[in-house]
Amino acid sequence: MPTSSNSKDSEIHKGECNDSYPIEAVNNQIQGFVKLSFDIDQQGHTNNITVVESVPEGVFDKAGSCSLSKWLYKPNIVNSKPVYQTDLKVQLDFKLDNGSYKNIMVGILLAAKALLKSPYFKR
Repeated sequence: MPTSSNSKDSEIHKGECNDSYPIEAVNNQIQGFVKLSFDIDQQGHTNNITVVESVPEGVFDKAGSCSLSKWLYKPNIVNSKPVYQTDLKVQLDFKLDNGSYKNIMVGILLAAKALLKSPYFKR
């Protein structure tokens, strides 16, 4: 799985990536975290997002990188000018509480039930 959003193979386009809790992790009740390194440009956009560490490895990399790619910071001002900031770090925790897993699964089951009743669904 790609770990850097600035490589050609894993470029993330803001708004076009899925930053939600990975469905496989929900189904298997997996929790964890991803530590990311990134830069902030003069406009406050995140760049050069790289996975530093993730537990379990690879499970939350894509969702974490995608989420961070959508963040917008207030630029750091030095001598009245915005400056590029490098090598910043953040940890994103992915946790399910008891109700979250149940609510997500109930939502999936209700959506499936509605789909089966739909006149557009063919068996």
